Amino acid sequence: MIASRTGTFILAMLCSIAPVSGAESVAVPLQQSKAASEPAHACSQTSLEFRPQSLQRKIRETFDAGRFEALDQQLTRLHNDLDRTYCSDRPFLRVFASLSDGAVSEEPRFNAWIARKPASAFAYTARGQHFLQRASYARGDDLAKKTAYTRFGTMQHFLDLAESDYAKALDLDPGFSEAMAGTINARMLGPSSQGLVEAYKRFVDVAPRSYSLDSSMLAALKPRWHGSVKMMRQLAAQEAKGATANPDMVLLPSLAECLVAEDAADIDDSTDAKRYYDLGTEWANKTDPYCDYASGLIFRDADNYVDAANAFDKYLSIEGPVHNASMAADVLWRHRRFKEAVALYSSAIFFHRQSPELFCGRAESQIGLGKWRQAKSDVEVGLSADPDKPSCVRLAKQIRDHGT
Repeated sequence: MIASRTGTFILAMLCSIAPVSGAESVAVPLQQSKAASEPAHACSQTSLEFRPQSLQRKIRETFDAGRFEALDQQLTRLHNDLDRTYCSDRPFLRVFASLSDGAVSEEPRFNAWIARKPASAFAYTARGQHFLQRASYARGDDLAKKTAYTRFGTMQHFLDLAESDYAKALDLDPGFSEAMAGTINARMLGPSSQGLVEAYKRFVDVAPRSYSLDSSMLAALKPRWHGSVKMMRQLAAQEAKGATANPDMVLLPSLAECLVAEDAADIDDSTDAKRYYDLGTEWANKTDPYCDYASGLIFRDADNYVDAANAFDKYLSIEGPVHNASMAADVLWRHRRFKEAVALYSSAIFFHRQSPELFCGRAESQIGLGKWRQAKSDVEVGLSADPDKPSCVRLAKQIRDHGT
C-alpha cells in the first residue's frame, strides 16, 4: 500500500518524532469524503485544465452574505462533482482556498457558520485556515524559531486554535484531505517538527490519493523547514505512483523541484534556482503550475520584469488570485505598471482583507499613481495585522514625510 511504504521511509529518515497530539476520530463522516476511497471511474488526465476563479469568487460571496446553509450545499456539491470529474482533490483545494482569510473582522463570520452548521467539516476547516493565516501574520516574515518573543505566544495561540479546528473537522469527516493538509501546514509553521511525520503517516493511510495532503507535506519537507531535497524527492517519486488513482499525483516530482527553486530564489541564489526549475520542468505536460511561479521569481531576480510578469500571469490564470498574487503585483510595480498592480492587489485583497503584504504592496503602487491618501489607508490596514512588517513601517514613514 502506498501509504504504509511512504510513512515507513520518512520515519526512517527523521528521528525523535513525538506521537501525534489530538483525538483519534472514529466518527462516521457526515460529508462522505471520497479522498480515502477509489474513484468510481478511472481518470486519465490531470486537472490542469480546471480554472477555479469564478468558483473562488462565488464561494467567497456566499460566505460574505452569511448564507451558510447554501454555502455548505455548494461546497458538498463541488467536492463530490470535482472529485468525480478529476479523481483528485486538487481542484477543490483551489476553490476552498477562497475561505482562508485571516482578517480579524472575519472571525465572527466563521463562528456564525459553525453555530449554524455545527456538523460541517467545511466550516471547521475554513476557520482553521483563518487561524492559520493569523498565526502567519503573528510570525512575521521570518521562521517561527526566529519570531520575536513578544509575538511568539500569539503565533502559537493561533496555531493551536487552527489544529483544534482541523481535529474537529476530522472528527466529523475523517477523510477530509483539506483538514489533513491544514494540520500539516500548522505543524510546518510551528517552531519544531514535533508530530509532523506521524501525522502525515496517519493521514496518508486514510487518504492515499490526496494531492492536497502530499503537496503540503512536500512544502513541510523543504530544507528551510523540516526536511531536505532528498526527502522531498523520495516522497514525490513514491506518491507519484498513485497516479492510476489520482492523475494529479504525477505533478508531485516537478512540484518538489520547484518548491526548492522558490527557496533558492528567496535567498538570491539564482544558479540553484534555475537548476531546480530546470529539473522541475523536465516532465513536460506533467509539470506542476507552481513551476510557473518559480519561473516568475527567477526572472524577477534577474530584473527581467516582462518575462516575470508573463510567468506569473500564466500561474495565476491556472490557480486564481487567492495565493501568491503579491509577487506578480510586485513585478508590475517594479515595471512601473502601477494601475495594473493596484488591480491585481485588489483582486487578491477580496480574499485576504487584512493581509499586510497585499495592503502595503498596494499602498506602494498607489504612491506610484500619486494617490497618497489611499496609500495611507492601505498601510494602516497592513500595520493592524503586522505592526513590525518592514515594508509597512517604511511606507508609513514615507507617507508621514510626505505630509499626508
